Amino acid sequence: MACRAATTRELVLRRLQETAMAAPLSPKAPALITGGSSGIGLAMARMLVKAGRPVAIMGRDARKLRDAEAELRAVSGAPVLTYCGDVGQYRDVRQAVDATLDAFGQLGLAIANAGIAKPGHFAQQPLADHINQMQTNYFGSLHLAEASVAALANEGGGSSLSPRERHSSACTDIRPMLRRNMPFGASPRSCVWNSPSVGSR
Repeated sequence: MACRAATTRELVLRRLQETAMAAPLSPKAPALITGGSSGIGLAMARMLVKAGRPVAIMGRDARKLRDAEAELRAVSGAPVLTYCGDVGQYRDVRQAVDATLDAFGQLGLAIANAGIAKPGHFAQQPLADHINQMQTNYFGSLHLAEASVAALANEGGGSSLSPRERHSSACTDIRPMLRRNMPFGASPRSCVWNSPSVGSR
């Protein structure tokens, strides 16, 4: 399991590096990462600040955000912003995007990393578990896309990355639909949407 987690992280970071390099904006354009206070989200933030890119991270745990901010500031002199909120609530995501724009003046990468999973047999899981996963995994990604697309386009184009790992629950492997549908609305605005699949179990 530890080996699989390490491989997943390596694949996501490699994909992020490719996306960041291909972004239409400057390589120093700011990034906003949901679920950025721990795990793969924090690893992505660490990689970006090491490259000198300003980073904003969003999460639900204020303590984890403070710890992550301290770690990122110690890694690099690049600016770091934190925002405590729930991606399942559009207002929180909208405010995180606005705070990023207020702090940095632009947005070059929007990374929908926040996600939850409660693996199990579909018929044996409470409906509330499926709803919670949908709210975070699907609507969380949709909220970030909706809140950030104008900012990404207004600065000449940007990129949105939605790393995902497949889980056994039927409600977690749904973001490919966003990947398929977003380009039709976003392409005229010069935005790039990526949703790499990084594993299965």
